[in-house]
Amino acid sequence: RCIRPLYLEVGGTIGDLMSKGIEECKKDGAFLPIIRSDQENSMFNDIALNMAKGITYYPYLILGMVCNSSTRRLEWMDGPKITYTKKNFNASFDCVSTNWLVDSELHYNEWYLAPSTFSTSWTVLCVAEPSEPISTSTSKSTTTAKLTTITTVKDSTNSRLKLRNTENNLLNYVI
Repeated sequence: RCIRPLYLEVGGTIGDLMSKGIEECKKDGAFLPIIRSDQENSMFNDIALNMAKGITYYPYLILGMVCNSSTRRLEWMDGPKITYTKKNFNASFDCVSTNWLVDSELHYNEWYLAPSTFSTSWTVLCVAEPSEPISTSTSKSTTTAKLTTITTVKDSTNSRLKLRNTENNLLNYVI
């Protein structure tokens, strides 16, 4: 996966920034964060917290859960039914009759429902799958993904690959 920060702690309503985020991410064939396990939840929390370091104390990450008007239930942007949520989070409600959207409050490691008009500072990430496999060798290599040309570097401290955008040196992650 390639992860690109779209907005880092930008003020506004969750509804407006989610709509803009969905539109902008789709241009790259990307989605807002879709989380299917504790491991993915921890990864997105770590990435968003590190990117927002020093900007604000209470970062909020907008998640890629949207309302399916046919089923009247929340689902992930890429279509599948929600099979993973954080403890004490209930996604089983009629989303058509409410205006609630889902965010992750990163310092508390919890998901919350927020009215679409709720205003604070939000982080929006675009997540895309590479168009071709990325090398996992320990040597440096260059490949092309949907978002940009990247150089892969083995990260020995936490067994992840880090991607550096060769144009502006922004840090992205791969799992």
